[in-house]
Formats: sequence, C-alpha cells, structure tokens
Amino acid sequence: MFKIFNFLFKSSKKKSKQKIRTVYFGIRIRFLGLLFLVMLFIISFFSLMLYLNQRRTLFEEKKMNADKLIKILSVQAREYLDRDINTTRDEIKENYQSINDEANNYIRYNEFINKIMLVDKNYTILYSSFTPELYKKYAFSYFKKCLEQKREESNYDDNIKISKNERYMAITFPIILHKGDIIAITDDFNEFYDKYNKANKYNQAKYYRALKNKYKYLIPEEAVKPAKQSNKKKQTPAPAPLVSKENDIDFLFLQLFSTLIKDRKWNIKRGEGWLWEDKWLTDLKLKKIKTSDNEELKKINDLIIERMFYLHSQVDGMKKLGALAILYDYNKLTKDITKSIRNPVYAALGFLIFSIIVFSIIINVMIRNLKILEKWAIGVSEGDIDTKIYIETKDEIGRLSDVFNNMLNELKVKFHLEKFVSRSTKKMIDKKSGNDSIIETGVTDRKNLSFIFCDVRGFTSFTENNDPALVIDVLNMYFEIQARIIKSKKGDIDDYVGDQIMAHFSGENQADTALTTAALIMKEITKINIDRQRKELPFFNVGIGVHGGEVVVGNIGDSSFRMDFACLGDAVNLTSRLCSAASPKEILISKEIYKKSKKKVKVKKHEPISVKGKAEKIEVLNLLY
Repeated sequence: MFKIFNFLFKSSKKKSKQKIRTVYFGIRIRFLGLLFLVMLFIISFFSLMLYLNQRRTLFEEKKMNADKLIKILSVQAREYLDRDINTTRDEIKENYQSINDEANNYIRYNEFINKIMLVDKNYTILYSSFTPELYKKYAFSYFKKCLEQKREESNYDDNIKISKNERYMAITFPIILHKGDIIAITDDFNEFYDKYNKANKYNQAKYYRALKNKYKYLIPEEAVKPAKQSNKKKQTPAPAPLVSKENDIDFLFLQLFSTLIKDRKWNIKRGEGWLWEDKWLTDLKLKKIKTSDNEELKKINDLIIERMFYLHSQVDGMKKLGALAILYDYNKLTKDITKSIRNPVYAALGFLIFSIIVFSIIINVMIRNLKILEKWAIGVSEGDIDTKIYIETKDEIGRLSDVFNNMLNELKVKFHLEKFVSRSTKKMIDKKSGNDSIIETGVTDRKNLSFIFCDVRGFTSFTENNDPALVIDVLNMYFEIQARIIKSKKGDIDDYVGDQIMAHFSGENQADTALTTAALIMKEITKINIDRQRKELPFFNVGIGVHGGEVVVGNIGDSSFRMDFACLGDAVNLTSRLCSAASPKEILISKEIYKKSKKKVKVKKHEPISVKGKAEKIEVLNLLY
C-alpha cells in the first residue's frame, strides 16, 4: 500500500524552468482520509448523546421520586415546625419520629441518597439522617435559595461541591403554613383593613363585629376597654380624655398580631418591642381627637397605616417555617450511568481505534514531506538560515518549499539589516509600508520622551593602548549589559556613539522607567566590575545622564541615498550634557524628570552645572541607586 501511494504521489525529476513549480497532482487528494474524522465525530457525538440521555433519564427519575418523598415529609415537617406555647414535648417527639421513620425507610431502598435534612427559618438543622450535624447552623446556599421562595415548589441544584471529591444534587422544598390562626388573620387583614378605612361608620362597625366574633378566643376583654392617655403632670386636676377601642380595627389587629407573636415565641427585632404594645396607637388616636388640622390628621393616619402594615409583614413572615432537602451522591449517580452505557462505549472505542490505525497509515504517507519541512523550519528557527530545502514531489508541499526558499533569501537580508536600526525606525517603516507611503526626510511627529545617555569612562585611553579586537570585545560586553536592561524595560536604543549608548522611553510612566533603568544599569555594571577586578580583567565604570521632554522625531539624511530616524531637541542635548558632567559611578538627573516621577526615588543635591547653550546653570540631582 505504501509503495502504491509513493508511486502515485512522487513527481518527475525533471525540473521546471520556473522557480516556483506547477502543481499537477494536489495534496488535497491525500486528505480524503479526513473522511474518517467525520466518522469519528459521529461516533463521539452519538456516544455523548447516549450518555446525556441516560443521565437525563436517571436524574428525572430521582427527582420524581424525591418529589414524592418531599410531599410526604412536608406534611409531617409542617406539623413538626408549627409550634406554639401549647405544643407539648410528646407531640414534638412524635412528629420527629414520623419524619425519621419515613426518611430512613426511603434511604434504605435508595443507595444514591446521601442525606435528608430539615432546617427551620434560621437555618438551624432540626433533623438530619446524618446525626452529627444536628442542632448546628449552616448557611447552605441551596437552603438560602429555598427559604427565599414564596411558593411551595421543589428547587433543584445539580452541582453542589462540598469538598474536592464530593459532589451532590440537592432537591429542596420550602415548608409554609397552609392553615391556622396566622393564615386566617393575615388573610383577613389583607381583605378587610383597606375596606374598613374606606367604609362609613356603619360598615366599619359591621367589619369590626365580624372579626371580633371570629377571633374572640384570642382577644381578652380588657383589650377593648377604653384607653386612657398617660398624664405626666400629676398636679393637673382634669382627667385625660379616653380613647375608645370599640369598633376600632387598628386596636383589634394590633392585639391579634401581638397574641400570635407571644404564642409562637417569635423573636422581636431589637428596639421594636414598643410596636407590639398599644400605647403608641393610643397616643396617636388621642392626637387625632385633639387636632382639627386636616393635614395633621392625614399624617397621623398614614403613620398608623404604615406601622400596621409593617406589623402585618412581620406576622406574615411567620408562615415560612423552614425547608427540606434531599441530597443525592452525584458520583454514585454518574457511576450508575457509566455502567449502563459501558458496552456501547466499548464498541465505539474499538471502532475508533481501528479508524485511528487506518487513518495513521494514510497520514504517514502524506506528512513525509511535511516532516522534511518541519526539520528545515526548526533549523532556521535555531539560526541555520543558510540551508536550502528541496522537495521533489510536484504538489502543494513541493511548491511551498520553493516559496520558503525565496522567502528565506529575503529574510536573510532583512535579518542582517534590522541589527543596524532601532525599534523606533522599524515601527516607522512598518507604519509607512502599511500605508503604501514613500519614506522621505523631514519631521514625522512630536513626542514627549525620557532619555538615558550612558558613557563608559576611561575607555578612550584603553582603546589607544590595546589591541582593537580586545577593545571591541570589552566594549560589546558593557554594551550588552546596558542593552539587555534597556530592552527588558521596553526602552528603545537610538544610537551607539563610540563608547556611549543613547536610549529613550515612552508611555505614561516613562520617567519612572528611565530612572529605574539607569539605577539597574549602574548596579549591574558595579557587580560585573567587582567580578572582573577579582579576575584581574580590565573593567570600566560608567556615568549616566537622565532627562526628558518634548522632542521632534523624523528622518534625517539623503532620501535617495541614506537616512536615519532620529530624535532631536533640547531634551536630547541636555541629557547628553548631564552624562558628560556625571562622574564615574554617578547618575545625574534633571529636576524636571524627578518631578515627573511617580515613585519615591532617593536623590541628593548636586551642585548646579553649566551647560553649553544655556545662560544659567542647570539644577541637577544625584540619583542614589
């Protein structure tokens, strides 16, 4: 089979006159084998669909069973959580045992269930099939979400992670009161309170009597006796006016709400105990009797209604008793699904392996030349740019080898030329090339930049007294240290002038970057010099100048012969003067760049220096590195 493919796809040895050959037998024919990938995709897709279908079926079954159990347990849980001052311990124990028996019976026949839990409205666990958790408070996310529901309906959370290896599916159900005094009173408040406030006195008395007769077992006789306003001035002989509670629905509901709170031992919010007593209502009713101002009457009525609705909301919240939760072991469910689809998956895997073997044979024939290209490309990436590649086959890969050879010839020229230009020059050329513009001399932009000039001190005398090869090696070593640090800080090297290097920095934090780079260069060269001195090798210190400001950038020279991309301006000149004035191991910086720096750098004062072209001396600082 291999020989047949080799015969079909091998090109003639006759070379074309053109550098880029013509393809007669395309490589795309070889990729007909990719049809197998479609088959593999279909197998994988249907295997996944089978898995998802089994998973959905199993999960739906578990959810359905859990819903049945929750509906059974919710009735017993409601009886267990619905307690008042008259509920006996025996009743509580009996309800608890009913929940426990039903839960254990269900767990016994369902291995996937991890635990069944019951919490009250405060997240306190009152029942758990895993007993060590009893009476501990846990803010489980699935309980929190469940207790926020207003309707009794199951809630599902399919991906609960308790630990790295433990995952569960939780089915929760809120326990809400359906009957009893709380439901009746809150419903009657919703139905009659607004009607009462809008009705005439005859209908108000009618509504009041109906409610009073309905809840007379909850209202003590003294609750409807006239209320007397407290008289703080004991010397006043006249008695305070009386407030009649008869036919007043506010006093009636306040009494009912207070009774429910006391019977249920509901925790009243701190500082709100006075709201559940009738003194505040009596005082407001007396104010209504005494005032004749309609606006004041409206404010008092609105305040009473607002407080009554607030009390109603607190009582209405007592409807939520707690929540039930059934936790399924996600890992066990997944294992069960895996068992059910194991044989189909094994069959699919067998076919998959067979397909891979067949496809590999075909691919091996196709990629033989690609391997040659790969080996060549690796060599080029490692610096071997002199090696040519030639592939005999007259197909797309063979044509591509010709294109690569032509490309490599151009890249070799560009690769060597780029070593002699700065990064700014490259960017300018790329920008102009992208716009199909002719590159000419002249100003291209104005920029605010920070500059570093770094000069190797004492190197001129060393040049005169030593072999040129040694001089170049030593100078390059110092230049490499500086260039490496400048490039690491995203700086751009503009020029090498003798034993001096010039670089600039741009961006928002250019001043900080320039100062940091200068300090790093000085530290690194000091460290290298210590080592070279120990080894008795020639070593040199450097002086550095740092300054920044607005400069003109543009192309200088002869556009038809040779140009350079340069930064020109007073900022460049002053930086050069600072470098010249700096002593060995000294970094002189301008006061302007120090002010631009956002970081706190250590400096000390330096005597002002005279600069060529400046009438007055320039204030400078010595950067401490």
